[in-house]
Amino acid sequence: IFCIDRAGIVGEDGVTHHGEFDLAFLRSVPNMIIASPLDEIVLRNLLYTAYLNKKNPFAIRYPRGRGIHKEWQQPFEQMIIGKGKILREGENMAVITLGPIGHNIAKAIDILEPRNIYPAHIDLQFLKPIDEELLDNLSRKYPILVTVEDGTEKGGVFSAVAEFLENRHYPNILHHIAIPDKFIEHGDIPSLYNELGFDVNNLVDQLEKWSKLSDK
Repeated sequence: IFCIDRAGIVGEDGVTHHGEFDLAFLRSVPNMIIASPLDEIVLRNLLYTAYLNKKNPFAIRYPRGRGIHKEWQQPFEQMIIGKGKILREGENMAVITLGPIGHNIAKAIDILEPRNIYPAHIDLQFLKPIDEELLDNLSRKYPILVTVEDGTEKGGVFSAVAEFLENRHYPNILHHIAIPDKFIEHGDIPSLYNELGFDVNNLVDQLEKWSKLSDK
């Protein structure tokens, strides 16, 4: 079991401490299970599931920082490996996230809905094995797919979904929001999130733009 702390953008720890490449390099390892929890309750359940798993190496990535739940000590639940979760149904567009960056997407969707824009929101939970049944259903229902990940744009969630669409010959439009193919400088989380487009306001603007383009 590999517990990968400081995943994604970590802020003031310094330029060498950003965890942006783990999804990409771990995904190339055969038989590797790769998961990232939305919150601390899911993290506990992933650890429990990894402990019960006796067949494969199991990587769990999680960020530096604090949780969001006061009642986080819930009974353990074994998760189905490779199954994602639909957090919100929508229209026309589905946003696919992995890990706690999903909280910012949820806030962005809350802002978009009064503007009559209704993106669906999916938490992958597992990058590998990826939930192909879920992606099949999304590809048939939503013409626009968007991946959002706090990892490099090359080799992670965006790459996995793009490969899936190509292999199945789906015609969906695929957009992505991810860390660009460069080293990220030192800085505080709000500033870096704003620079990368991970903050709520930028996410709202980007999703709204893609939604309006689809109407033309």
